[in-house]
Amino acid sequence: VAITSRIPLLNAFFDYYASGFADFASSWFLPFVSGALFGKCMQDSGMSDDIADVIYRAVRGHSILAILIVSAVLAYGGISTFIIAFTVAPIAMSLFEREAIDNRLLPAAILFCPTTVCMTMLPGTPSIQNMIPTQYLGTTIYAAPRFGIAVSAVTLLLGYAYLSYNATRLSRKQSPSTGNLFKIEDTRQKLPSFLPCILLWTLSFFFIKYDVESRSAVSGALVVASASCILLRGKYMQVQTVINTGISQGLRTLAITACIMGYGNIVQSSSAFQFIVENIYHLFNSPLVSSILSINVIAAMT
Repeated sequence: VAITSRIPLLNAFFDYYASGFADFASSWFLPFVSGALFGKCMQDSGMSDDIADVIYRAVRGHSILAILIVSAVLAYGGISTFIIAFTVAPIAMSLFEREAIDNRLLPAAILFCPTTVCMTMLPGTPSIQNMIPTQYLGTTIYAAPRFGIAVSAVTLLLGYAYLSYNATRLSRKQSPSTGNLFKIEDTRQKLPSFLPCILLWTLSFFFIKYDVESRSAVSGALVVASASCILLRGKYMQVQTVINTGISQGLRTLAITACIMGYGNIVQSSSAFQFIVENIYHLFNSPLVSSILSINVIAAMT
């Protein structure tokens, strides 16, 4: 990009790439690290597995619906998409096997809610993607609640209908298994596993209500929720190892994302980028259409 845009290589690296990397890393250090730490605590404590188990039992016989609900609850509870995939996949595979559903639908069923509804649509979701606009638009993670809830409901219904239709269309030619996937046990013992997620939602709401900046509000709530995991299940995990691993995972993810932002900063400085953006803005009279089109073009370029 630097060569074709005739930007001196040293300037491209130090003035654009390094500054974009540093600005993003310094601004989003706490959300990335605290989010990864919370996800690791939930995973190693077994709480994410307990949440999945309770929900699966509640909607037994409806595999697609169960997987969508579990992944949505975990994602809205601040757990990363990667941990959700590893948490949900083993039981989801068993459910698919039991109901003779083609495994090709498994990734879509597991990742549908974390990458759509719980990433940017549902008000209050503690995802990085939902927090980034608050820095530039002066809003909170609860912005446009009625519109967000309506869009989330429509997206969930359409996604569930699509997955259910394809589950029927691609179902294997065999009788569903009649065996019990879960042992009969009292799930009330697993209900306390929801407490860290409830604590996260509640604290985020109240912090933001009292004018705490969204990134700081969610980061603080994630730290408190992580501490609650350790208090409730600390004796079942190696706390120091969990903390070290969680922070390391957060730093790796932050570094990778910051590298992308540094590259994007170089692209933004090119004359071609400025030319394309300026012309897209004048293609349509509608600001909404122009915004949607420019966002997708910019995403493709960077």
